[in-house]
Amino acid sequence: MKDLLDEYKITRSDLKKALITANEEDAFHFKRMISDLTYAIDWMRLGYNPGNTRGIERRAAYEREVAVDPLHIQSYVSNTTTGHTGTSEDDKQRIQEALEVLTDRERDAYLMVRGEALPREEVARLLNVSKGTVNNMITRCEQKIISHRIAPAN
Repeated sequence: MKDLLDEYKITRSDLKKALITANEEDAFHFKRMISDLTYAIDWMRLGYNPGNTRGIERRAAYEREVAVDPLHIQSYVSNTTTGHTGTSEDDKQRIQEALEVLTDRERDAYLMVRGEALPREEVARLLNVSKGTVNNMITRCEQKIISHRIAPAN
């Protein structure tokens, strides 16, 4: 890829030199080729569309969220605090296994965000951490759950 990038840069440089002595019609085509090469070079260098201000790694929170039916985890949390039944034993077992792979602090954050549906700002305040830390903890929790092959109940 580096070789290709270097070749594109050399070609662009050659076109810029030729543009100096080109007639009006050729200059028009040279400028378009230079523009196209610049776009391709920027794309290869950045790894994403150069016109975008954000790469895939900077998606908004709603785009990072894993689609999970929140009613199952909320029902589980409600059942553990009130003693009411409503979640099947299968679902309870799967949720308990998923929560066992998390540390106590991760479990608290995950249950507050997913189980009690508290805003992340509120969870951050309760845990005395930043909202970014809560976001990282939730992402880490979901990665741990997925890596242990424990799929959330649907």
